[in-house]
Amino acid sequence: MLYPKISIVTTSFNQGNFLEETILSIINQEYQNLEYIIIDAGSTDVSIDIIKKYEDQIAWWVSEKDRGQSHGINKGIEKATGEIIATIPSDDLLLPGALLKVAEEFNNADEHISIIHGGTMLFNEKGDMRPEWGHPDPSYERYLSGLCFSHTAGFVRKKHMDIVGYYNEKRHYGMDYDLYSRLLLVSRFKKTNHMFSKYRFHDESKTVSLTEKFTDDWIQSFVNLIYNLQLKGIQNELAVLGIFDPYLKKAESFEFSFEKIKPDERKTSDNFLTDIMRADYRTANLKRAKLLATHIEKSYELIDEYDVPIIISRLKKYPLFFIATAKKLKRYIN
Repeated sequence: MLYPKISIVTTSFNQGNFLEETILSIINQEYQNLEYIIIDAGSTDVSIDIIKKYEDQIAWWVSEKDRGQSHGINKGIEKATGEIIATIPSDDLLLPGALLKVAEEFNNADEHISIIHGGTMLFNEKGDMRPEWGHPDPSYERYLSGLCFSHTAGFVRKKHMDIVGYYNEKRHYGMDYDLYSRLLLVSRFKKTNHMFSKYRFHDESKTVSLTEKFTDDWIQSFVNLIYNLQLKGIQNELAVLGIFDPYLKKAESFEFSFEKIKPDERKTSDNFLTDIMRADYRTANLKRAKLLATHIEKSYELIDEYDVPIIISRLKKYPLFFIATAKKLKRYIN
């Protein structure tokens, strides 16, 4: 079996209560061609002591202030010499044997495959919660329109990142989808049935506490994508809705060459708008969620896709203040 070099980048800032467990999950992989890099953003807790404890098994590390997580990840990727890159934050874990499975999948994959992705186990302080596999059967349009898998379960060929650029440092929350949307213009992804990682839920995790900011980043990344693909039908649809005007005005051109593709615009738009409606419903941005629900109900071709009808029904049936109050009570009880 071939063992392509895999570079793992961990970014951290004052996560000393989780960091050692993350480090051990990576250095104990028993993978013979691993390069491990840690980028610390100037922690003042016990993080540096933990890193020094294992520095003989770390290829490179630094502790200094940076411009945010995307900048930190990019510093690690720039140092990386591996053929395959993964980012595992300091509160998440790799499962035993994950890198061997990743290597096997890439060994058997076509060269145009840039990402191999699988599942992640969600967990918290009480233990495992449930497995998360992402979208069950992502089409090309589904990949284009939103995040279809957890970043901790995705492994990327660096040669494709070198073409489209690394993480967008303007994205501090939804940087993963931003990168993946660009990679889709020069490559394809492959889903596997392997469980690769564990994703930790805790009060300080960005996914838990800052979901609205993720949504803003996802919208801007999608708008940039359709602008560069010149998907006029979707651009016009978003303009008519009105709520996306601030994002459309900030659309940016990509700085790399790619062959223009023509995805199914209806499916791409439907998937994107449904993702945003779901996110808005979860975060109680209910006014925009209701507007999107009304629009989706009229045009959505796959209206029976899992929770879409339920959300639309609730937004139509109940006053928004009632839904918002119910969500607050649920959070309080939990």
